[in-house]
Amino acid sequence: MGLLSAIFPTKTDPRLGDLRYGFGKWTSSNARLFAKPMLPLRIPGDRSGPSPAALDVLKRTEAAYVELQPQIAARLFELYQNIAQSAPAAQLSEELGYPFPKLHSPDDVWNHIRLTRVWVGAYGTPSDVELAFSASWEVEHTAGALIRDGQLIEFSASVGPW
Repeated sequence: MGLLSAIFPTKTDPRLGDLRYGFGKWTSSNARLFAKPMLPLRIPGDRSGPSPAALDVLKRTEAAYVELQPQIAARLFELYQNIAQSAPAAQLSEELGYPFPKLHSPDDVWNHIRLTRVWVGAYGTPSDVELAFSASWEVEHTAGALIRDGQLIEFSASVGPW
């Protein structure tokens, strides 16, 4: 075992993917979470592995996700409506480089968004999980749903990178 592997260990987990440790957190680009493959993940822990408390927070958030989806969809649809009402569809399509989607209800958003990352312990709060979403109608920003104890506590139209 070399010095770097002692300082920055790696692990492989069937759900969390190929994990790399650095500075109090484990990251993966290929986690299998929220029924999605190849999902980027950041989760707190020490050199021995992700923290049991953080794993529990992740597990509880995954369990609550199905019930939270209608709330998340409503917030994403609100973002869509703000953009759809800001300019004619032809102009929006030109800016996107492909046809601007026509959505009629919050349920329609799921065909036009992608869960892009999961951050356990978001913003330094151990019980928070940020789910980041990219949308086909918005190429410049990534929306974020902040979940604590199975509840959607905040939704942002634009979240930054890790």
